[in-house]
Amino acid sequence: MQVNVLQAEKGILKIELKGESQTLTHLIANVLQEKGIDAAAVREHPFMADPKIVVRGSKSAVKNACIKVQKLCDEFSDGFKKAIKK
Repeated sequence: MQVNVLQAEKGILKIELKGESQTLTHLIANVLQEKGIDAAAVREHPFMADPKIVVRGSKSAVKNACIKVQKLCDEFSDGFKKAIKK
């Protein structure tokens, strides 16, 4: 996955995730929203544009949200592995 920071000024970040689906951008935006940060997953055109996240906040907030998403994925993976062993 290629991550491009398209805008990083005046407290607004616009980040593009090349080669990803909207699923990841929505998940990151939701985690940010849970922390009270204004964030939205955006896709200008369903076939021609890569998904983006627009955040009114800091780079560290986005980094922390990505860490939380990784932990959620790890928890799901562990739970799934246990469930299929039964």
